[in-house]
Amino acid sequence: MANGVIFSGTGVGGVVTPFVVETLLNKYGRRTTLLSLAVAFLLLSIPCLPFIKPRLPVAQVVDVRSINTGFLTYGPFWILFVANLCQGLGSFLPSLYLPTFASDLNLATTSGTLALSFLNGASVPGLVFIGYLSDLKNGVRYSILLSSLGSALSVFLIWGFAKTLAPLLVFSCIYGFLAPSWSALWPRFVASADKKGGDGEAGGGGGEDPKQASTIMGIFVAGRGIGNVLSAPIASGLLHPWYLTNKSHTTYGFEGYGPLIVFTGLTLLVSSLGMGYRVLEKKNEDRSAATAMRRRFQRQVTANDLPQSLNLSDIPLEI
Repeated sequence: MANGVIFSGTGVGGVVTPFVVETLLNKYGRRTTLLSLAVAFLLLSIPCLPFIKPRLPVAQVVDVRSINTGFLTYGPFWILFVANLCQGLGSFLPSLYLPTFASDLNLATTSGTLALSFLNGASVPGLVFIGYLSDLKNGVRYSILLSSLGSALSVFLIWGFAKTLAPLLVFSCIYGFLAPSWSALWPRFVASADKKGGDGEAGGGGGEDPKQASTIMGIFVAGRGIGNVLSAPIASGLLHPWYLTNKSHTTYGFEGYGPLIVFTGLTLLVSSLGMGYRVLEKKNEDRSAATAMRRRFQRQVTANDLPQSLNLSDIPLEI
């Protein structure tokens, strides 16, 4: 939940920023606007630096251990990584194209900015709620389903039929509540991926090494970033009339937005398959429990000096 609260700050700023940027662009142009934003971000960040301190005290002994890469062979990590990448491919497209979309609909000049502000504002409670839900028992799976499937349905069923301001704002609120909240799940993804221990067993990591957890967190953040970077050129190529949607009288057939809407919805829908991480995680937990049982039995055999002819590999270990 803490991660959701932290990321919700971006939504708070995102409520006001679109109007500020629009005003600056209209009055001073792109160059002055970008320079002003750069200076503003710098001046707002500097006062925060003295208060940014490490969560853990500085170690007196330098840790020279190499990072355990066992998680790279762990199935649940790759399921979550691919789901995270797919979510990144589609999640930023509505916020990128909403102003242009509103302009093409010939809505009021501020309609696109208002829709973007609604989207950012709705992300604040969404991030906190999804962060809270993910901390509950079995909450990660429900959070993945709600964030990915819910946002995909809002794209298909609301954005795909929105031609006036009212449904566009409804879409902005629902999508803003669900899609950006995916970021609040990263700590739970790290906890699941970090269960691959150094001895090759699930459950051996447990998230006890801060360096390990930071590395995995960085991979998830980078994965979503890669998806965001790739989504822009992909979307540019999709933004043209498509024979499957061009004849539609809904938004799917409007100004070539159909392929873009379909792509956004499909990538978010595919990210819901991240729920499957728990299936592999359960299998690894069962395998680890069986291995632990075998080892305990071996220690008992050694302690009791049982005959060496006993073949321990023949002992059934099904759970």
